[in-house]
Amino acid sequence: MTVDALDTYWENLVLGLIGETIDEQDEICGCRVVDKSKKGNRTMFRLEIWTRSGNVKLAEDMKVRLSEVLVEGGSKGGNQLKPLDFEFKQSHS
Repeated sequence: MTVDALDTYWENLVLGLIGETIDEQDEICGCRVVDKSKKGNRTMFRLEIWTRSGNVKLAEDMKVRLSEVLVEGGSKGGNQLKPLDFEFKQSHS
């Protein structure tokens, strides 16, 4: 993922959260970008979204809306964004 693509994904994510198009049930309680790049090897970022519960059904529903907002939302501006892989991990706290 390029830095320019990351900027677009992040902008689409924030606008999707503000506009309440991703999370209809007030389930998301945080998000961040994690830089997983290694010096000289590759550029890699991870977008994280934190939810209040570990409800897998809600997570699956959000994956669909995330794809629409992050990828399709950015393509309206002429950007060629690639579909993202989503992974659901539960915290064991």
